[in-house]
Amino acid sequence: MADLKDLAAQIIANTRVVSDAKEAKAGKPVTVSVIPGFSPSIPSSFSFAGTSTPVVGSLSTLTGALTALITKVEFTVEYTVTDKAGNPVAAGDVSTNPPLSAGQQPLDVAFLLKPPLGEDIKRTPAIDYIIEVDVSVSLDGNKVSTKDPPLQPIKVPVSIPAIGIPSVLVLAQNAFGGSDYPGEVLCMVRSASPLRSLDKVVEILNTVADTLSSVKDLLGFTAAVNPVEGIDLVLDAFQKATIVYFAVGGAPDFNEFGGWDILGFGGFDEEPSSALMIGVTGTQARLWSSEDFSDSDWHEHSTFTVPDIGTANGLPPIGFGFFRNDNFGDWDTDPGDEMDDVESARFL
Repeated sequence: MADLKDLAAQIIANTRVVSDAKEAKAGKPVTVSVIPGFSPSIPSSFSFAGTSTPVVGSLSTLTGALTALITKVEFTVEYTVTDKAGNPVAAGDVSTNPPLSAGQQPLDVAFLLKPPLGEDIKRTPAIDYIIEVDVSVSLDGNKVSTKDPPLQPIKVPVSIPAIGIPSVLVLAQNAFGGSDYPGEVLCMVRSASPLRSLDKVVEILNTVADTLSSVKDLLGFTAAVNPVEGIDLVLDAFQKATIVYFAVGGAPDFNEFGGWDILGFGGFDEEPSSALMIGVTGTQARLWSSEDFSDSDWHEHSTFTVPDIGTANGLPPIGFGFFRNDNFGDWDTDPGDEMDDVESARFL
């Protein structure tokens, strides 16, 4: 019955999709709601019975039943997530609520999509996805589907921005795990960092931690790996510190922190004994035993590098991680020497 197929095609043409995809953010599910081109709550059959008042001649009581021409209407949807070229994305790059299975799928679905990762001071391209909604309508077995040309699926473009990972170096006065840890603390960010105060660092680290936690499965973390361990350690150091100093880009003279004592030395000069650093994979900072980042004469330096948290845990590279040094012992450029008189530091 061609007429019923035409009617089914009209139902598809009048079907609409509502989504908040334009407000997509990393870690925030994208909602998709399909509104059929008819109300599926309308019954497919009904009866009519009644009495008419005589009008002409012998016309009298009219009784009977009226049955709908269409007795069975089926409306189904199916979702597919692709890249911008139309290729289906890996199953691990998307999760849905409720979970989707083959066959009839719900009209309302929330899609959590894998975001890119990048340093907060660089422009990291977003990942573009397309949520395709295929609609099928069957009227008494006469089926029409957007999978059959010339009809096309309804497409919802989604652009997921990157999670911006800040570079944060924390130097603590005392060794990690000791009874006096952390003591005084120095927090340092990159010169180009938008984080210009300690409270902003804390705010962004909490936001990044929440986002990473929400997408950890999409990023490939196993249950045994905590993606925010480094952030938790840094926030814990801030909370327990007797005082937290703050520097942007670098600190050429630790005498500038903590005031001057009677001998003319600053409170944080030659004090750091442990370090934590968060950043994208490969982020580096260097510490010197001299002021002004100098390597002259007998002065020493050491470079800290952030390892990839995935590689460090036997997983594929993920793109960020954290460095931890519990106690500065033999860690400088000359093996066997102890460099416990740190006087300057900066990011590389």
